[in-house]
Parts: sequence; structure tokens; C-alpha cells
Amino acid sequence: NPGADALEIPHLNATGFFAPHYVDYDGKHIMNLAVEWNAAMRHSSWVAFSFDATTSQDNVKRNDAWAWDALIPEDKGSVAEADHKSDGYDKGHLCASEDRVYCTEANKQTFFYSNISPQIGSFNQKFWAKLEALVQKWGRSTQTGTYDKLYVAKGGTLNKLLTNFTGAVKANDGLYPTTDAEGKTKPGLAVPAYYYMAL
Repeated sequence: NPGADALEIPHLNATGFFAPHYVDYDGKHIMNLAVEWNAAMRHSSWVAFSFDATTSQDNVKRNDAWAWDALIPEDKGSVAEADHKSDGYDKGHLCASEDRVYCTEANKQTFFYSNISPQIGSFNQKFWAKLEALVQKWGRSTQTGTYDKLYVAKGGTLNKLLTNFTGAVKANDGLYPTTDAEGKTKPGLAVPAYYYMAL
């Protein structure tokens, strides 16, 4: 697994599909982010990336280029836009769009569905967003030399899903977020009970 020896990459699971995503920018071949896809759950086990003086640059805007991850074969439990519709959840980024704004291609890769998790709106837009902003602050400190590099892994607990859940607040689609006894949304996506960021 070329790229799996990078310091931000967690231990690979035997059943996962490792997909490192690269970009060519500023004369460098950069591993922009990597995912380990869990086909049975149709959700990444984790997403990992790093900030340094190049990848922490803030040069481009969010592009909303939602797409399936072409590095992961569709027979590995692919996800489409329809799987995130009418479910009462936000399409929550694991690696935030704002984490990868040094070039357009890097930002586009954050909109692959392999980097997205069904998140309750109040969690995604408040708690997760505040943690994302803190990580970005530390990551961008590589511009001033506070840190040389910041290694990041983010994910949700696929071994602990949010089961038999009905939310108290409607999402932007006008629906309450719900899960079944297996911890899945109506379209069948896994909803982690907890999320983490490891730095």
C-alpha cells in the first residue's frame, strides 16, 4: 500500500480499502488525503491528511463538486447523492472543505462521498465546525513556523452506531434525522454514534 507509511495514516484494517489521493501542486506530488473505505458500512473507517507550509495555504474557495470517489470500485459499496437525500442529516465532511484550500483539485477531493458522513445538523454546524476551525488554526500555524507539520486523522465509530434514533430538530430538508435498529439512515448509510479527531 504505497502511501500507507505516512505518519498521519492509522493502522490499516485487513477488510478496508485504502485509497490515497494525490495532487500535483507547486512542483510537488502531494498526498492530499487518504481514506480507508469500509464497504460493508458504506462509510470510511477514517480519513487522514496533514498540514504543512504548502497544504495549509488558503488560496481557493469551496467548490461543492460532489462525486463518488473514483479510486474506490463501485462494487465496494459506492454512495451517490440520492443516498444523502431526504434523510434528515447534513452531508458532514470528515476532512473539511476548508482543510484543503491550497488548490482546486485538493478541495474537490473533499467532496468525494467517501469523505462524507451523515451528521446531525446541530452537531455538524456547531460542535464539529468549532473543532474543525481549531484544527485549521493549528494547521495554518505551519505558515508562521509554530508547527512544522500537523498530522490529522478523523472518523466516526463504525463499531458503535447511533441506533433506533429520532432527532428532536428537523434538518434543512424538513425531516427529522432517524436511524433503524442497525444504525442506518432510510437510504441505508451508517450513522456513527461518536466522532473523533486525532492530531
